[in-house]
Amino acid sequence: MLLRINFKPVSCFSSFPKAHTFFGAFCHGLKMLFGEQALLEFLRAYEKEPPLLFSTTLPYKEDRLFFPKPQLKYGNHEPESIERYKEFKRIKKMGYVSEEVFKEVLEGRLKTYEDLLKKKAEGVKPYEDFLMPHASINRITSTTEGGEFFSERVYTLSSFAWLVRVKDSFRQMAKGWGVEDMGLFLQRAFELVGLGGNRSCGMGWSKVEVEEEKGWIKDHMEKGGSKFITLSETFYDRAFILEKSLYDLEVLKPAVEKGYADSLPVVWKRKLLMLKAGSVLRVEKKDYYGSLKKVVEYENARIYHYGLAFPMYMEEGS
Repeated sequence: MLLRINFKPVSCFSSFPKAHTFFGAFCHGLKMLFGEQALLEFLRAYEKEPPLLFSTTLPYKEDRLFFPKPQLKYGNHEPESIERYKEFKRIKKMGYVSEEVFKEVLEGRLKTYEDLLKKKAEGVKPYEDFLMPHASINRITSTTEGGEFFSERVYTLSSFAWLVRVKDSFRQMAKGWGVEDMGLFLQRAFELVGLGGNRSCGMGWSKVEVEEEKGWIKDHMEKGGSKFITLSETFYDRAFILEKSLYDLEVLKPAVEKGYADSLPVVWKRKLLMLKAGSVLRVEKKDYYGSLKKVVEYENARIYHYGLAFPMYMEEGS
C-alpha cells in the first residue's frame, strides 16, 4: 500500500522537514496513541525488514506534485554563451522539478541537465525563510527586564505532501494495536504531535489529510530493478554501486528532540553522512536499502536516525 499524506501548514516551522523528521514525529505519535511497547515493537521490526518507508517533503500546487531534482550528467556540450551558462546554473540550483519532468527522467526520456534545459523544466522553492525576533523573558518576574533581544530563523511552507509505503507486516502489527483505518491512524498521529522543534511555541502544526496513491508513482515504486532515484535521504548501503551512480552528499548533526526524550542530557546526535534525496543509484538488487541507525545511547535510552532509501525505479537502459 502507498499512502500520500497531505500537510496544509497553519504555522511556520523551526526547520525544513525531511524523511527523518516524519519518522521521528510518527514514532512520537505512535507512543502517545498506543504506548511505549507499541513503539518498541515498531522499532524492532526494522531489524528484519522496514515496516514503513518514508519519502522526504514533496511540495505541491493545485494537486501537482514536485519531486527532488534527480542528479544527472550535464550533457555533451559546454555552454557556448554567458546566457546559456546562467541557464545551466539555474537548472543546477533547482531543488525540485515538476512531476512531468520527474516521470520523464524515470522513463529515460530525459537523461541530462541539457535535456532539462531543452524541456524548459520548471522548479519550485519549497520554503521561504526569515529571521523572527524574540526577547528572552525572566520567568520569575514575567518581564523582559534583564533579558536580551535575539533572532531565530524560521521556515514557511505552502502545502506539501509525503509518501509512505506501508508493508503488509506493518498492517498486521497495527491490527494488533486495534487500528482499523490506516489513514485515520496516520492523520491522528501527525496532527497530535506536529513536526520539528518549538512546537510548544506554536511551530510545526498542520492540517493533515490522507489518501491512497495509485497510478504511475506506485508503478515505479513497485517495479523493481537495478537503478532508482531515492525520494528520501539515505545512509550508504553496501549494495550501492557508487562508481555507476550520480549522487550528492550532506553532513548532518541534528539536535535531539527534547519532546521525545525529556530526561536525556544529550543535546546533539553524532555527525551523520547521508546521500541526498534525488540521488540516482545503481544497486545490487535487494529488498531495501539504507538503514535505521542508533545514534545516541544513554543508560536505557536509545535514539535512532532514519536513513532508508525510498526507491523510484527507472527504466533499464536509462
